Amino acid sequence: MGTGLRAGLDTLTCWKQCARLLGRSFDSRAEQVTTSLQDGVFLNESLSEHGKIIPPLVIQMIQIGELTGKTEIVFFDLAEYYKNQVELKQTFIKGIAWPVFELAIGLFVVGLLIAVYAMLGVKNPTTGEPISILGLSGWGGLKIYVSIIFVLLAILVAIIQAIRHQLISPNSFLGVFMRIPLLSFPFKNIAMARFSWCLSMIHGAGVDAQRTVSMALRSSLNPIFTRHIKPVEQRIIDGESFHAALEKTEEFSREFISILEAGELSGTISETLDHQAKTFRRIAKTQFTMLTKVMGGLVFLIVGTLFVFMIWNLFQMYLSPINDALGGV
Repeated sequence: MGTGLRAGLDTLTCWKQCARLLGRSFDSRAEQVTTSLQDGVFLNESLSEHGKIIPPLVIQMIQIGELTGKTEIVFFDLAEYYKNQVELKQTFIKGIAWPVFELAIGLFVVGLLIAVYAMLGVKNPTTGEPISILGLSGWGGLKIYVSIIFVLLAILVAIIQAIRHQLISPNSFLGVFMRIPLLSFPFKNIAMARFSWCLSMIHGAGVDAQRTVSMALRSSLNPIFTRHIKPVEQRIIDGESFHAALEKTEEFSREFISILEAGELSGTISETLDHQAKTFRRIAKTQFTMLTKVMGGLVFLIVGTLFVFMIWNLFQMYLSPINDALGGV
């Protein structure tokens, strides 16, 4: 879309050429969007009717582009943004893949031991009772163990599918993540990147200050910022500057407020915030990489602790009769 618009093609022509890239499952919706465009409806309004398929950020940014006359720039920026998102996901998946594999092997081994002991009828030499792993023994214990694993997997898959089909909003999870110090930093920096990027785009377009800050906060897609939309709008209406209105939310760092104030005083808000958006993205990528390593280490620690606990219990179980015998001598 960005390339076509930059080449001078109109929005309708570009859409007809690019809609097929969305896949056959979107064909009927693409036709509806085409019809809306032919009727003179803006692209963002046409796409907003299909909000379950088109991400809110895309619709929001296209709206900004159409307001500012910079739609082609918005599409190029969106392409760069989603490329960055894909890289973050790939980094996370690559970093967590091996620890998750280790966890799966550990859980399988635990189930296998319970099954082997149940099959062989192995009993504790001291008590004469069936050997238990994590408090589970025999075929009954194996059924309980498998049921627990199955239920946990089913819940995880259900949550993922619900998010994919927008039955559950990711914002509900973001609200939880933002209360956890280690997890909150990368998510907050991603939100700050979106906010800075949007405010940079809108400010130079002559849009009124109230609408500018409202759209920028909404584009962050993060509840810690979006909940302040109304109060910040009111402060802007009352004549406060951007940095003063945002500072009172107590959600923005002093460094960012200082940079924004400098941009306002020098008349370079757009340039300043565009640079900040790139900085926030770079920081978020680094933090996600570190978070992945920490999570991988935690999984490795859990698996290691599980195996050490099992080995120690088995060792103690067979060592006890030996100690009793030596004590008798």
